[in-house]
Amino acid sequence: FWLEVEDPQGNTVFLKLHNFIPLLEANEDEWIPILPIGSMLVIREPSYYRDADGKGLPYILVESPSDVINFGPDEPEQLAGVAWKGEEKTMRLGLPRRTTGEGWKAKGLREFEASRWYMSAYCFMKCIQMKFEVEVSRLNRAEINHRLGWNNSALHDAQAVLDSGTLSDDLKRKAINRKLKALYALGRYQEVLQTASVFEGDEVMVEWATRAKQRIEEQSTGNYEWLKLYKSAEKGLFSPDIADYTGPVEVKSEADGYRGTYVTRDVKAGELLVSFLRLGPK
Repeated sequence: FWLEVEDPQGNTVFLKLHNFIPLLEANEDEWIPILPIGSMLVIREPSYYRDADGKGLPYILVESPSDVINFGPDEPEQLAGVAWKGEEKTMRLGLPRRTTGEGWKAKGLREFEASRWYMSAYCFMKCIQMKFEVEVSRLNRAEINHRLGWNNSALHDAQAVLDSGTLSDDLKRKAINRKLKALYALGRYQEVLQTASVFEGDEVMVEWATRAKQRIEEQSTGNYEWLKLYKSAEKGLFSPDIADYTGPVEVKSEADGYRGTYVTRDVKAGELLVSFLRLGPK
């Protein structure tokens, strides 16, 4: 992802962002609000490059998103007194208008309904920054992160809500459900069982526990409903709801330095040793 940036002295250069996940699949309507014209960025440990022949445009390369701090268009305390020579030009282009937490929430819900996950997550992040309905905003962002496949982030949001200690029964149940989704997607099935036991007898929690027990059985035995999986695969690309199974094998190095795969016990002819069945990311 490429941007044109300017330092306080008015020097301009291109900024090349690698691994900037929120913008990988974002369209123009999404990335402009996320990185609007006039945003103030702090870049840690930038690398400056030119093409080998010296003819190409110079650029700053940032390979880790954590090395970029985006303050947005609102001047933070850390940059008080810093002025840009191009400020007047930037203002004429028009900075996004500041809005309220209620406004960001409404936009986040609209973006969610339209399945624009990146922008929706950004809106609820703004709600959290503005301390507007923090627990609800975190739960909404947890659901979005889950749909994006960012299950560690979803788990973090759900756990932060549970740790707040200020939840109604309804919000607590919703937070636990978000946590269960993330744990299940991460393959942490024992933790799913432990978490689901909080609402013993609840139909939804019983369903999570049942699914987790099935996955644990698959992990330990390698027994799958092969015919059902085969028929599902015939219908097209799919991501089966199954657990990974690793048979009685391990990778290790012998005393002579030879590294290989070894069985950890006697195996019978035809026994499944290693199987990697999941097609979709977890």
